[in-house]
Amino acid sequence: MSETKTVEIVTGDTMAQLSEVKTNVRVLSEKYELLKDIKSETGIPINALIAEGIDLVLVKYEDELLKAVEKAQQKANAVESVLTEIKKDNE
Repeated sequence: MSETKTVEIVTGDTMAQLSEVKTNVRVLSEKYELLKDIKSETGIPINALIAEGIDLVLVKYEDELLKAVEKAQQKANAVESVLTEIKKDNE
């Protein structure tokens, strides 16, 4: 069975003043060793490599994210409609 390593990462773009979230990621030892090799060759910290991977996943699932935004907008519109109707009935 492979050993796992826990890597702490902080994601966020400080240039854009976005809030950051600190989290832990469990990585198989073999994959962690490969990340260490990349870090050794490039000088890029492991947490930055993992954050880059998160960006790639977000781009990969862009369509699903856009669907989630659309559903949220539809729900917000429905809530607004119900509240407007309630206010109208209570006048």
